[in-house]
Amino acid sequence: MIALRPQLFLVYNADAGLLGAIAHTIHRFFLPSTYPCSLCALTHGHVAMRRDWKSFLNTLDVDVVFCHRDDFSDAYPHLGMGGDNEVNLPSVLFARVGAEPSVIVSAEEMNAMADVFELIDLVRDRVLRR
Repeated sequence: MIALRPQLFLVYNADAGLLGAIAHTIHRFFLPSTYPCSLCALTHGHVAMRRDWKSFLNTLDVDVVFCHRDDFSDAYPHLGMGGDNEVNLPSVLFARVGAEPSVIVSAEEMNAMADVFELIDLVRDRVLRR
């Protein structure tokens, strides 16, 4: 399917599926300091997406694409794990219509963030500049 609007890719450092979701929820709850997905930690509470993040995403004039590392690797093998241009996860990527996605918020930047509001400010700034 061809995108008709720019796309914002939110790529979690977690695998898709029910078992993966259960394992990651338990990990986040009991060992949050060792949880490997700062995107999930910033944007989700224990059960659901944070209201502020969800509201922010709804204000953007883009198609938001939620990906897990295995989905992303399957869709973009050259960017996924082990690809030539491997993207460290978690990451936020942006793609104009017909263009390849590129990182606008790196894993390193996300790992240093204290809360979802820092992520909102950075994503807003970088999407608006494109």
